[in-house]
Amino acid sequence: MQLLLKKAYGLQRTHGVDTSNNVMALLFTIRILNGQI
Repeated sequence: MQLLLKKAYGLQRTHGVDTSNNVMALLFTIRILNGQI
């Protein structure tokens, strides 16, 4: 699970530090985690 968070964080960092991108990446990560738990 930690690896998944790091991977999503790495993806959002490569796309630049755009606020909307960060929020979208966070929501997407939460959605993935909810599906796995």
